[in-house]
Amino acid sequence: MSGPKGYNYVVQSAELERRRVVEDARGRCRASWERALVDIAEAGEYGRRGLSVAEPPKIDAGTSSAEAERIAAEYAETCRSVAAARDEARVDAIARAFARQLPASLAGSDITIDWSSGRADREASSDVSAGVLGHATAPGAASDAHADRDRLVERILTGLVEIADATKRNAWFDEANALLDAGADGTSATRLLRALEREVARELRAQRHTERIRAEADEIALTIAAIDSPTASRARASLSVASDRDGLRAAAELARAARAEHVDLEERRFVIEQTIEALAELGYDVEGEFRTTAFEGDFAVATKSGLPEHALQVRFVGDRMLTNTVSLVGGTSSAADVAAEDETCSDLAAVEARVRRHGVTLERRHATPSGAVPVERHLERTATDRAAISRRAEASRDRARPHGGQERLR
Repeated sequence: MSGPKGYNYVVQSAELERRRVVEDARGRCRASWERALVDIAEAGEYGRRGLSVAEPPKIDAGTSSAEAERIAAEYAETCRSVAAARDEARVDAIARAFARQLPASLAGSDITIDWSSGRADREASSDVSAGVLGHATAPGAASDAHADRDRLVERILTGLVEIADATKRNAWFDEANALLDAGADGTSATRLLRALEREVARELRAQRHTERIRAEADEIALTIAAIDSPTASRARASLSVASDRDGLRAAAELARAARAEHVDLEERRFVIEQTIEALAELGYDVEGEFRTTAFEGDFAVATKSGLPEHALQVRFVGDRMLTNTVSLVGGTSSAADVAAEDETCSDLAAVEARVRRHGVTLERRHATPSGAVPVERHLERTATDRAAISRRAEASRDRARPHGGQERLR
């Protein structure tokens, strides 16, 4: 079967998988670094200066999968520590601002605002400490009523310092202050404070749900950080605004599509790369125009010194490879066409064997017998090409003559 052929290809290459892991690790490191720079800037706005993060580590092209993943994981942990410092600085700033603005009616209270779970609880005397609120049990509370009020205020402020929406946070803080200024020991004021506590708690539950969505969206975004494509750009845009499960699912689907497209493209490039190397080993000229045209998905023509008037035409489209023999000059005989088809067929068998050793299986889907279909004429050549073809044809005819053409010199 020496005429036009069509192949499907299947890629199972450890080398290609290693390349993917390295590429993904580089993308994750860069994305983590870019986020960390934003976190550092925000921490500075909250008064935390001096945070820094090293630039993404260098991951060489030949790095093993395990080493690339280790480097990316360690760097991501470093960047997460910057995010944690930013969060602490934000809450610290809010809690201290609250402490400065609490009404005089809380003087002498034992309210403690301790925003770091890693710090020992601190008890306040006549002042209000700042931080994410913890529960303090200072001895000698003024009265049971005051103690109940203090615990209630603690819980409200505990929630408020975590509220991300500054407008809501400040409005609720002002509301709590107004109630305290009006005298919060009364039943009515306490009831209003409890209602405020429930409202803050509902907002926090909704916020934490959104934060979980955002965290998942960020992790999904890292899986396509190294991909540059329209689909990946749309996925990143959708992930950046996902705030509920439906939005996250839609964005994740886009990310999966971007990933699938990228894998297909990588496999196609790998198959072309391996095919080019195999053809080069067989003596075909596959540099320059052939390489460029093949990667663009158009018909690429590979010439060979042993085929002065013919060439192998190859096209990679989707997950298929199409091949056929073409004539480079007009008027080649049927016998010459068939002989060229036989040679390219033999070469393609060698290509199949060679690429298989590198993880690419070419599954032949169709093949036409030699001579069954007229050889296509590929005559759109430049003057330089035609001259080169003419020289190769003359050299081939010389080799075919007795004594390699020396009889002409007598």
